[in-house]
Amino acid sequence: MQARPAAAPLAPSVPPDASAAAAAAAVVSILSDAEDPDDRLRASGISPDPALFPHLRRSLTALPESAFPALVRWAGAASAISLLASRGLFAASWRLLLSPASPPPPLSAFAPLVRRYARLGCAPAALRAFHFLRRHPNRYTLDNDAASPAATSLLNMAVGALCKEGYPRVAARLVERCRREGEAAPDERTYNMLLDGWSGARRLDKVGKLWFEMRQAGVRPTVVSYGTLIKALCLMQQPDQAACLLDEMREEGIEANLLTCNPIVNALAHAGRFRDAYKLLEKFPLHGVAPNISTFNSLVLGYCKYGDLAGASSVLKAMMGRGILPTAKTYNYFFIFFAKTGNVELGMNLYSKMVNNGYAPDQITYNLLIKLLSEANRVELVV
Repeated sequence: MQARPAAAPLAPSVPPDASAAAAAAAVVSILSDAEDPDDRLRASGISPDPALFPHLRRSLTALPESAFPALVRWAGAASAISLLASRGLFAASWRLLLSPASPPPPLSAFAPLVRRYARLGCAPAALRAFHFLRRHPNRYTLDNDAASPAATSLLNMAVGALCKEGYPRVAARLVERCRREGEAAPDERTYNMLLDGWSGARRLDKVGKLWFEMRQAGVRPTVVSYGTLIKALCLMQQPDQAACLLDEMREEGIEANLLTCNPIVNALAHAGRFRDAYKLLEKFPLHGVAPNISTFNSLVLGYCKYGDLAGASSVLKAMMGRGILPTAKTYNYFFIFFAKTGNVELGMNLYSKMVNNGYAPDQITYNLLIKLLSEANRVELVV
């Protein structure tokens, strides 16, 4: 088993944690001072980098509400409302969003509120927010990339938030109500989010029913629709049905991708059906898809799960022969097996190969090695 040489360190694209914390502290200090926060934020040169937001979030409750408009102007409405809602500052968020403004805030600025309500288990509050905006469409503007009519975009915003937070039933009822009242017609994005919501809830019966309804409504499935259905089938350990959908996609002129193919390989490997997994791999070119690191990682994980180290090693050779280098995640599957079986010798041999080849193990690797050595009473090797 060969290890990947360590790559040259890359320049960070976001500030390191300490720098982000210092920059966030400077922003909080400026916002706390009521005198010209906008000018001072511009003069500071600090941009609203997402790396700053976790540090900003901790200090929001200490800021005066008079500072929040400047926060919106600096971070953007959607990011600022997301920060405020994450700290439970719902009233302040609504006051900001409903304050006189020209133009009104974008619809995306309301989405964090709806999702946060749902995450806190307050689906009725999320629905009230939706119905308020439904009655007052002048309170928001559509985002520039909105491809749907205003009513459907609003519906999709609510459906997406509810489904992501585990409320597909509430979302489905909302869609049905809007359709019944003729207010908004669900489009392919609406159906895709509902499919994903029911898939996450492991309700394959609902997924199948929704798929039929989608067809009946004349909404043509996209590659995202098929990918969501395939994921649902694979989660429910039905990879054969999922594989049939790849042929259906080809017949309909929809190009497959790794998001539609990899879950099937993963499900087959998880079930120990390696011959079928390799047969599917042979068909990848037919679907215009080439395997990637995730494809091979699924096979390595499957072989390690069933204790077949020779099979896992053969996958490593095959992927490297294709020019795909293993990652720490790839090797960690071996270490998981070694930790379960208590095989210290093989575990330390692989670790030595990784280090000698200049490959730096990640934190999970070290955790697994510590577990392996501790349970084998070889703590002298930990240090």
